[in-house]
Amino acid sequence: MINILTILWVLCLLCLTSSLNAFAFEKNCINYEGSTDKSHFATKTTYANAKTSFSEDVEIFNPYIEKVSDTCSSEPVLLWLITRHGIRYPIKSEVQRFSAMLPIIAQELVFNHKESRGCFTEAEAEVLEKFVMPYSVRDAAQLSETGADEQFKLGQFWRELFPHLFEEPFSEDLYEVEFTAANRTGQSAYHFLRGAFGEQAAANIPLPQPHSPNFKLRPYKSCPAWVRDVLKSKTTRQEQRLYQEEPEFQSMWKTVSQRLGYPQTMSLDDLMLVYEECRYEIAWWPDRDSVWCKPFSDQDILVLEYHQALRYYYEVGYGGPEINLEMACSAVADVNKHMRDYVEGTSSRRAMLYFSHDREILLLYTALGLFKPTSPLTHQSRADHVNGSYAISSIAPFSTSLAFVLYRCKDGSHRVGGYHQGLPLSLSPLCPDDTSGTCVWPPPKIQEVAQSCRIRQLCHAHDEL
Repeated sequence: MINILTILWVLCLLCLTSSLNAFAFEKNCINYEGSTDKSHFATKTTYANAKTSFSEDVEIFNPYIEKVSDTCSSEPVLLWLITRHGIRYPIKSEVQRFSAMLPIIAQELVFNHKESRGCFTEAEAEVLEKFVMPYSVRDAAQLSETGADEQFKLGQFWRELFPHLFEEPFSEDLYEVEFTAANRTGQSAYHFLRGAFGEQAAANIPLPQPHSPNFKLRPYKSCPAWVRDVLKSKTTRQEQRLYQEEPEFQSMWKTVSQRLGYPQTMSLDDLMLVYEECRYEIAWWPDRDSVWCKPFSDQDILVLEYHQALRYYYEVGYGGPEINLEMACSAVADVNKHMRDYVEGTSSRRAMLYFSHDREILLLYTALGLFKPTSPLTHQSRADHVNGSYAISSIAPFSTSLAFVLYRCKDGSHRVGGYHQGLPLSLSPLCPDDTSGTCVWPPPKIQEVAQSCRIRQLCHAHDEL
């Protein structure tokens, strides 16, 4: 009799547990309305989602250009532009990892759905059941079709914004183009030139051969000191690891696992695989919904965005060691040289067009004091940095750009203006005593960084290839 009662008690307990689990899944699904905000996917955010439109009304620039100087003309004489490559496919190591794990996870999610767990609809479960990898190792790290289109539109944008600088046919005497040894930057350069100079002209432009080491556009790839002291340092990701223990991260992790139908919290590696595939697919197919994004609410995306921001803030930003302040000094020295040569009359160049990577552009911000937060990013300070200056999705999306523009004034002087994502950017960190948002040439900060640049001695020459 005791054995029968025990068995009945165990069965009741199992039923109760099952009911509670089902209630938890149902509750999470009821509260979940789906993520409609695509502008917070950190460095995998698209340019269009980080910026409202490629076709901003040029009239918004008039007040800014008038502020350049009371005596300056409204036409620039020199453009220095660095752009991150467009939307890409995962790098080789990601492709191998995704290909090994995502099909397995997809089938687990289908099983969970059939067991009445999770938040997927029948249609979404069918998509997962038929899931095949949308890329192969052959595509690894290459520019995607949407990335090509992104760069083409950027070329058109800059031509329309500053037609005076792009009115002449392409000539190596007037325009300098450079990119890194990574194919996606060379591909981005070609499609940008299509937009800026036209299809036929771009087809005949002789693109330069990339070189390595390239301390101007990718110094970290050729710097053993940075790899040792930053990339491989255990302290670099300490704040990110600590954030994973915070209640809001733990809650997100558990809730997403439940929405996916797992009775137990899934591994962090698997969670990040789902997140990565979600944000890649949103970038590749902007007009589609990705089934991999289903478990993430807008709040979950913000938590994961900050998780990513903590990585970059310490790896290539203000939270890292002093070497981070020096890594992009060659790029700053290049700005200084080209603008100085123009001012002194030894150069007739109209534009420098460079194509690089998110790390380089973030290091460039760090060198110049741009987008510096008022307080450090830590594992306990996300609330202090909501919509803050170091908003990683806004400052480092695909195709992000930073431009310095030299203006010649009617009184013979020159001023420098800044643009980020094609929109006016205050350069007050470069010349704190100037309240106009622009700087009299030469900006003190640019001179200081350029003159103290010792990146080659710091890193020693090392071929990234």
